Amino acid sequence: ILSPSGLGPAQTLPPALAARAVSVDLRANPSSQVLGWDRSPDDRWMVVRTERATSVFASSRTTESLHIVGRAYDGSFSSDGQRYAAVIEDARGRRWLTFSPDHVIREGPRTSDAMSQLELSPDGTNLTFSRQRHPGDPGATVVVNLATGEERTLANMPDGTRYYAADGKTAVVLTSSPGSLRLFDVTNPVAPVELAGAFEMAGTVFVTSAVSGDGGIVALQMVETDNNP
Repeated sequence: ILSPSGLGPAQTLPPALAARAVSVDLRANPSSQVLGWDRSPDDRWMVVRTERATSVFASSRTTESLHIVGRAYDGSFSSDGQRYAAVIEDARGRRWLTFSPDHVIREGPRTSDAMSQLELSPDGTNLTFSRQRHPGDPGATVVVNLATGEERTLANMPDGTRYYAADGKTAVVLTSSPGSLRLFDVTNPVAPVELAGAFEMAGTVFVTSAVSGDGGIVALQMVETDNNP
């Protein structure tokens, strides 16, 4: 729960919610609407996303520890909570960007490409995302070495919705129609290894998937199409 700086949570929220409220100072963006916020897995910091900027706040502090111009979306934390990655969009274009609570670690070049599904490796050293050059074009899966900034397209990992095990070592790539599920060992994000042949089922649409924490079990939701015999 987020409450505006200068207003005590108890004044604006019911008691049950007031205990969970966090006050932050958004005077640096007085005319920006808050779009949402993300709290790190270790509760040490949070990212507040507004229409025009992205603000980072360390735990129990109301003032920004980092201010980034541009709207952030598709953001995610590394599993250790030390880094955050997101697409940042402003009037000059969009770019991927990774940062910690107090500094920017690395950012990509500005582009008109569509980017989505940003996922940091568990140790925060690699960033994987989906890129689409033009509307209607097939997408590609890209991995970035955050130490060097080098980007590499993963030719063996198809475009689709990716789902990861909690330990970050196993990934499912789901294509909805025709339904296809492929399973990868992504212990080394720059060289994923396919674990088995694709699982496909004619006459169905694959909706969503999930992977157990250790990658040992995959769950899949599917629906039959109307003309499935």
